[in-house]
Amino acid sequence: MIYIQYLEICSKIFVGGLARETSSAQFLEHFGKYGEITDSVIMKDRKTGQPRGFGFVTYAEPSVVDKVIEDTHIINGKQVRISFSLNVEIKRTIPKGAAGSKDFKTRKIFVGGIPSTVSE
Repeated sequence: MIYIQYLEICSKIFVGGLARETSSAQFLEHFGKYGEITDSVIMKDRKTGQPRGFGFVTYAEPSVVDKVIEDTHIINGKQVRISFSLNVEIKRTIPKGAAGSKDFKTRKIFVGGIPSTVSE
């Protein structure tokens, strides 16, 4: 299980600065040139459904990621940023007694999966 999680962490990249009009097909076509993709997603706003300008790609082979990061990527005329993606999980905290309700306010979030090498 730990080995599988390690492979997933080493095989996943963050893609930032995507043009809003970039489609999933264009995203897959561009990054598929480097190797087999096991998962990809362009993140969208939950309320509007509009793209948020970033996404993630997970490759079957971790060795592909080095080549992807070395290259310059231009999609829809816009240069995008590529970096390793760490499986950091961010969730909104829900106050006790507010489960199931959408009428609550909180300023807290839960952040999990941070590597022990991160200091701040």
